[in-house]
Amino acid sequence: MKGISKSRMRHAGPNAVLHFYLLAVLLLLPASGICADANTQEIVEQASERAAEKAVEKATGKAVDEAAKKAAEKATEKITAKVVEKAAELAMEKSEQETAAKQEIKARRPEEWKGPTKAYFRVFVLDIDAIDDANQNFTANVYIKLRWKDERLAHPDGSVREIHLEEVWNPQLAVANRVGLVSRSLPEVVQVDPDGTVTYRQRYSGLFSQPLQLANFPMDEHAFTIQFASAAYSTDELEFIPDAPEYEGMPPGGSIADKISLRVLPPTS
Repeated sequence: MKGISKSRMRHAGPNAVLHFYLLAVLLLLPASGICADANTQEIVEQASERAAEKAVEKATGKAVDEAAKKAAEKATEKITAKVVEKAAELAMEKSEQETAAKQEIKARRPEEWKGPTKAYFRVFVLDIDAIDDANQNFTANVYIKLRWKDERLAHPDGSVREIHLEEVWNPQLAVANRVGLVSRSLPEVVQVDPDGTVTYRQRYSGLFSQPLQLANFPMDEHAFTIQFASAAYSTDELEFIPDAPEYEGMPPGGSIADKISLRVLPPTS
């Protein structure tokens, strides 16, 4: 019995050791495998987190850039709109001020607080074409020059400006003894010197009335006149003054051409 037991133990011993070793190995292998899987999963998770963070950062940065770009565009649009609106307001305000100033210059006499405005005149009879004694009129071609001072129109640039007559104050000249329509052949403009001297020139052609005393016909003599006045101002507001002669021997205020269409007889003694 003892011999058999020993023999069985010897026979079973190595197998038991082998089974134990294999069991230990089998028990160790799953444990190391689990550790390896855990480390790999952690690394993957960390990498995924970093990738997600970068993706979020990139998306966030792009979104911020887009938002900033849109905000900048909107701000630029608002600023541009405000600048345009302000420029339009300033332009309108300037236009209104200029219009008011022009209206002031046009409506009020220059330095009216000093008394009547002085307008210096010169009348030059260019030609007398016909005399109608029965109808008491004559046909003539007349040149009239007026000048006055308006310092509101003075400008320091040294040039002579040309301005439409209706844009400045003017005496509103009217030919008092005209018959019907009298044509004007020069533009309705004025020339303004740098010191504010305003000059108006006009040429009138047509019929002018003239009372004629024919009792001494055919030895009668007549003085033909050109009468002009202001259509808007009284003598307390406007004073016409004969202008000084432009050359020696010229009468102040007016003269007549040396040669005209009608033959003028010398006065009889």
